[in-house]
Amino acid sequence: MQTLSQMKALEVRAPATGRVIAAHLETRLQTYVHEGDSLLVVDDGQSRELRISVAQDDFSLAERRVGEPVTVRIGTRPVVSGVIDRVISRASRRLIDKSLAATEGGALAVVAGDRDDDEEVQLTEQRFEAIVSLDAVGLDLPIGERAYAPLGTLHESLASHLYDRSSKWLRNQIENAQRSME
Repeated sequence: MQTLSQMKALEVRAPATGRVIAAHLETRLQTYVHEGDSLLVVDDGQSRELRISVAQDDFSLAERRVGEPVTVRIGTRPVVSGVIDRVISRASRRLIDKSLAATEGGALAVVAGDRDDDEEVQLTEQRFEAIVSLDAVGLDLPIGERAYAPLGTLHESLASHLYDRSSKWLRNQIENAQRSME
């Protein structure tokens, strides 16, 4: 009985009508995917959802900003606005999308994935995920492109901010090097 219900749960249905967008979907045939992994996107031409990787230091700020507007920059396009819908309170070292990794031109530091995990790379530190709703009506917003959404303003000098971030990065690099030597 349990196997039957699990099998029925494997059925995938789109939440809306639209155009299916997926990179290299044919390579996903007969492969294992984790629960919650994104397989494809159905573009309804109306709305867009932006998934943001949130540092642990910014988690409480992101939670306080739920329901508030946020500005979003997508490449060289004009700034658009959205609303923070929710912050997922489960931290993970999994990348939301491979394009966010520093090895792929993104800004997030990564290391080789664990041998027990399917992932090629993983984040050097755990991060949270926030969901921002964008109104795409009348805008030519691409799907699958990297974006930047600052959650707040710096309450410190630029030099202080750079010192804190570079110190944290250096500590992470040392910890990762020590872990890889074990």
